[in-house]
Amino acid sequence: MCRIWTHPTDPADEIQPQHLERLPETFFTNIGGGETFLRDDLDDVVRVLLPKTRRMVISTNGQLTDRIIRFAERFPDVGIRISIDGLAQTHDRIRGVAGSFNRAYRTLRSLVEMGHSDCGMAMTVQDRNFTDLFALYHLARELRVEFATGLVQNAAYFRTNENRINRRHEVAHALEKLSGRQLASWRPKSWFRAYFNAGLAQRARGELPPRRCAMGSEGGFVTDPGGDVLPCNSHDRRLVLGNLRRQTWDEIWNGPQAAAVRRTVAACDKKCWAIGNVAPEIWRHPGQVAAWVGGALITNTFGMGHLRHPLRQT
Repeated sequence: MCRIWTHPTDPADEIQPQHLERLPETFFTNIGGGETFLRDDLDDVVRVLLPKTRRMVISTNGQLTDRIIRFAERFPDVGIRISIDGLAQTHDRIRGVAGSFNRAYRTLRSLVEMGHSDCGMAMTVQDRNFTDLFALYHLARELRVEFATGLVQNAAYFRTNENRINRRHEVAHALEKLSGRQLASWRPKSWFRAYFNAGLAQRARGELPPRRCAMGSEGGFVTDPGGDVLPCNSHDRRLVLGNLRRQTWDEIWNGPQAAAVRRTVAACDKKCWAIGNVAPEIWRHPGQVAAWVGGALITNTFGMGHLRHPLRQT
């Protein structure tokens, strides 16, 4: 799914924890990769960023169990999401490593057993694993951990343009089934996840309407290993607002290069539906999402045709 690993970086050219001091305060921070727990300075990175954010989550493939558990002991308030892309056979086939499911699952179970307060699994849905989607959701419920979803995509950041969803309606139906089950929950957070997964279903079908993207302006940015600040990790082009190693945050965020990038983002027609660009819209329009949830529950729309989204298409 991702070819980052085929383009390794020289550690001497990578961003250092002290450069992250230049970042502003954020509502939410996700530390991803590559594989995050391969970094020897991950503790230092977290110590810099944790005071700057209300919530932090680290994404990992879950293979380095001992290292992850020791980290969780040191940072009990940092969330950990383990990428699991299907049941054992499916996951190992996608990841290309025999036994990788068992190691990831063992890590997740260990986090649960130690009482870690914020752990879960994350699944990238695609042709090769959508049949396992509901089974993984139930596994997460049995473990009482969070279950996050995303749709496979192409991007310059991921160094690939080979990902395709050919079984569009089957993938969409699986996501709608998951959305329906989440709507039946009494947890408001599950309703928002239902809304998000229904949107993923529309994205899988290719039916999302055009939407104004606010990545790189109202929120959402990615720093890559060399310190470049990007509006997102989904664009086909490498769009750079600035560089943390050479510039202050004010120079990056308010400079002419950032303004040019935002104009490009505003004209983007990829119709992404990822948590990074959808969550800010949900925060801005909670009433619209609540109306969608209420309509789905009251009229039993789900199962009688896939649901449209009420977010303003501006």
